[in-house]
Amino acid sequence: MAIDSLREPNPGDTIRVVCPDNYAPLYSANGERLGETAADGTTATVREVKEINDQIYYRISNQDVWIPKSFTNWGRPEVVERRKKETESHSVTPLKTKSHKGWWITALIIIIVVCGAVALSQNSQSQTSKVVKHEPQSDLVKVAKKMGRTSANKLTDKDIAAIALAYSNRKDGGSDLGQVYEQAKTKPVKIAKADKYKFGDYQVSAPQKGAVYVLSRQTGYVVTNLTKPEKADLVFVNDQGRRKLVSLLNAAKLVNKEDLTPISQNIVFTNKLPVAKTKKKTAKKTKTNVNSLAWNSTKEKALANYMVTFGKMMQQKYVEYRGSGNLKTSAGQEYPAIFQKTPFMLNGKRISISWDPQLKQNVAYHVVSIFNYNRGSVEFHITYLFCIYNNQPVVLCDQTTNGSNVVVTITKNKILSENFAKIAR
Repeated sequence: MAIDSLREPNPGDTIRVVCPDNYAPLYSANGERLGETAADGTTATVREVKEINDQIYYRISNQDVWIPKSFTNWGRPEVVERRKKETESHSVTPLKTKSHKGWWITALIIIIVVCGAVALSQNSQSQTSKVVKHEPQSDLVKVAKKMGRTSANKLTDKDIAAIALAYSNRKDGGSDLGQVYEQAKTKPVKIAKADKYKFGDYQVSAPQKGAVYVLSRQTGYVVTNLTKPEKADLVFVNDQGRRKLVSLLNAAKLVNKEDLTPISQNIVFTNKLPVAKTKKKTAKKTKTNVNSLAWNSTKEKALANYMVTFGKMMQQKYVEYRGSGNLKTSAGQEYPAIFQKTPFMLNGKRISISWDPQLKQNVAYHVVSIFNYNRGSVEFHITYLFCIYNNQPVVLCDQTTNGSNVVVTITKNKILSENFAKIAR
C-alpha cells in the first residue's frame, strides 16, 4: 500500500482523535496494542506517517506511540477531499495559445500586470506599519502570562510540573499526582528529576530535550521538550506499563490557572530517586521433564474466558481453535495444518513447532492453544500461539501477511503473557 501524500497529514500537522467509544487505542511501531489510549476529541501533532500491517498509522509522540488513521479526523472522507481540493487549488495550469500571432498582445498584458503589482506592493508597504495583526492566544500562552512569563516558551520546568499536576488532578483526582497537587497548594513537595527511571518492570527514558519526573516508585510523568513547551507532550506513566499522552497545549485548557503559581513555587526538584524494593529470591525446584506442565480442558476453558476479557480491552474479537478442522487467518494461513507445511522463524532462526496439547511430540515449541483476530481488512491478522517451551509458558505472535515463511515474535504484551503463565501453571 503506497502512501498518498494528498490523503495524509504532513509531519507537524495537528490531528484530532475521533472515536465513538471515547478512547482510541494506541500501538507500537510493530502494530501491537500498548495498553494506553487517547481520548476522543483531543489533538496531537503528527511526527511521522507509516504503513503498519497494510494500515496507515500516525506517530504522535517523540516515543514509539502510534494511532491508526481510522481513529482520527483524517480517517473521515470529507477531510481527505478537502485537503485534495486545497492542494489542487494551489496548482497552476499553463495557458495554451492557438497561434503565435498575438504574442505581442500577451507581452503587453504581462508588462501592465507587473507594473500594477509593483505599484500595489509599494502602496501596501506604506500602510503595513499602520496595521497591527493580533493573533489569538493559546491557553498555554494565557497560562504563561498568568504565571508571570512573557511567552509559553519561557515556562520553567517547575511551571510545567504545576500544569502536569493540575491536569492530573482534574482527570484523576485520587491518583498519586492528584495527591501531590493538593499537598503543593500549601507546602513544599519534592519531585525527582532524571533522564530515565524504571517504574516497576518498565524502563522509561526521556527524549534528548525532555526529562522524566518521578513522584513515587509507581507513578511519574515525562515532558518531551523542555526547551519549547509549545511543542511538548506530557506522558503520564506508572509501574503497570500504562501510558497516557496529552499535549501541553491541551493540558493547559483544563487546569485552574489561579492555583498554578503557588504550586510552582512549592515544587522542589531533587536528584535523589526513589529506590525500588528488592524482591527476595527464593530457590525453587524445577523439573526438567516437559510433562511437568500439563494442558487440559479446564485450562483451555480458563484461557478462552480470559481471551474474551482481553479482546474487549484491546477492542479486538478473538476466535478460538477448538481442536478440529483448521482456523483460517485473513492472510490465508490455516492453523494447525500450517505447522506441517511451512517453516516458522523466530529471531531470524527456524524453530521446531507443532500443535501438541498433550506435550508428547519431539519439538521445541508445543502449541497448546491458538486464538486469532482478523480485523477485516486484507491480510491483517493477529494470531497468538500459546506454547510450552523448555517447560515454560510462552506466547508467540504471528502477523505474517506473505512470504514462504511464517515469522513469529514473542509477544511484548506482558499482561497477556502473565495471565497465560498463571493459567498454564
